[in-house]
Amino acid sequence: YSIGIGTGIIWRKFNSGREEKRWIEEKVNVMLTNKSSNLSVQLSKLGINFGVEYHISNNITLRGGFNGKEPTFGLRLRLKRFNFEYAYWLAEAGATQFFGSNFSF
Repeated sequence: YSIGIGTGIIWRKFNSGREEKRWIEEKVNVMLTNKSSNLSVQLSKLGINFGVEYHISNNITLRGGFNGKEPTFGLRLRLKRFNFEYAYWLAEAGATQFFGSNFSF
């Protein structure tokens, strides 16, 4: 298992063409791990997220899960204890993307 803290930014493009960027100030992630996959629960100001990850290599992970009621898809790149994350989902307001990073200990 692992426990981590981090921060990130959400970028949304609404159907009207308007764009919005908003920082998520903190999040806590708890993860159960085996050799090829993870089961994850993430707590942030936006709510609770659940997900599954599949490790393509030691540094690249594909992700899928639920952000509240919407399915999400993403990618994580790992460099030692630093992680860089990207996620995409279709929210009620339109397409939403997440860019973030975290440090695991």
